[in-house]
Amino acid sequence: MTLNRIQTFFYKNKSWLILGVILLLAAFVRFYHIETKMRFIWDEGRDMMAIRRIITEKDITLFGPFNEMGEGKDFFGVFHYYLMLPALWLADYNPVGPAIFTALLGVTSVFLVYQLISMWDNQKLALWVAAIYALSPPVVEYVIWPWNPNTMPFFGLLYLIFLRKWFEKPSALWTALAGFTLGLLFQLHYFSIALVVPWLMLMWARKSFFKIVYPFLFIFTFLFANINFILFDLTHEWFYFKILKDSFVGDSSQQLFNFSLTHFVTTPFIFTNSTFSKLLTLPEITTWPVTVLFIGLSFKRIKEFFVQNKLDLDIMIIGGWLGFLSIISFFPSLDNNYYASYLWFGLLYILIRGAIRASNHCGYKPIFVLAGVLFCARLFISIDLNRSPTWQENMPLVRQLAEVVAKDAAFETKTINIASLADSNTRATRYRYFLDVNEIKPLSVDDYSQTEILYIISPHDVATSRENPAWEISTFVDQQWQLLDRIEELRVFKVVKK
Repeated sequence: MTLNRIQTFFYKNKSWLILGVILLLAAFVRFYHIETKMRFIWDEGRDMMAIRRIITEKDITLFGPFNEMGEGKDFFGVFHYYLMLPALWLADYNPVGPAIFTALLGVTSVFLVYQLISMWDNQKLALWVAAIYALSPPVVEYVIWPWNPNTMPFFGLLYLIFLRKWFEKPSALWTALAGFTLGLLFQLHYFSIALVVPWLMLMWARKSFFKIVYPFLFIFTFLFANINFILFDLTHEWFYFKILKDSFVGDSSQQLFNFSLTHFVTTPFIFTNSTFSKLLTLPEITTWPVTVLFIGLSFKRIKEFFVQNKLDLDIMIIGGWLGFLSIISFFPSLDNNYYASYLWFGLLYILIRGAIRASNHCGYKPIFVLAGVLFCARLFISIDLNRSPTWQENMPLVRQLAEVVAKDAAFETKTINIASLADSNTRATRYRYFLDVNEIKPLSVDDYSQTEILYIISPHDVATSRENPAWEISTFVDQQWQLLDRIEELRVFKVVKK
């Protein structure tokens, strides 16, 4: 009797039990040794310092992260800072706290993939997509450290779920939630604006453009989520607007918009193929047939949408993907794969759905199941959980080296500064964060010439380090270098200007 009850329970809850196993695997590959696997370079050091200032100095900023791109800069919304703030505070300013929170959103995203696909399709397909999405190495890689694009998949899936809810029963609530969520996505990275295409397709399918309440609410809540941009511009001489203008009509060093017919034609194929290759961990040459079929299917499905006015999840994903490809086709310098991470699940969904239909049509279902399990195992192995940390990772080592500096600098009365020859960021931003946590205040990155004591992180001995052309150490090359400590392959030098 007991065995029968167990069998009955398993049969009734089979999908949820399998999903539970998938979520456990997703959590394992994301949380395993996360402290030495998470990336912690200048971007993260800069962001953690900004978040810590919000907490300790009540510096309620409207200014978000930025990327330096040669002479120009790329600016994003401040939402990322406030999203990560509770996790950094609860972790006592250890950056692993925000990394764990980001990874947790990544695990939740696996569940949302299952939920969204179940709303549009069947549970078996949803499980297959969730499993491969949970174990795809780039998906895992981009959710184990706190960076503004890394939470985009979570909010992108929420946004598409709200659109589905509106599709089932149009209401002001789902419209407002969708618009607000897209606004948050825009704060995380402006390339997420491509997700406006699925909304436009939804409005078209429902013939709702002239029901003014829905477009108005969507646009209003989108703008409300980006109120910080508006307020910052009003109080800082239209700072963001000028950046936006320069991106389109600026000089040669600032203008990002650059139309090229060749780039416009080739980008959809090259970028899509590169993305499939990374998601499936296959050589790019082998994924070209998939890419060509996908692009062909995309234009066919879009044509069917306008002719038949029938909306499905795959059409919404294709619309969003083509919208994204259109954007990067006009911005050739901004085509990194992670910009489209919020649609990675959708590419896998379309690919896996096609494979399942082909296997069912050919009668090879058992072979497909075996191949799917083996492929998931291959993805798991490809994650390489036991790899040695790269210089971009190993955050505990960065903290240890910074604490060597902090311990010595605590007794100094002269002005201090820090530089790093261990990576390309000679200004040592990631080390500065841990100095900040230890209440050590080095001079700014513009004040190396006024520095009296310089701490230098280097993988080389004194003679080789002195040959480095970095301007941060140029006025200290001829001074006496003192070795304070050596941890693994890195040395901490102290140089006092005479």
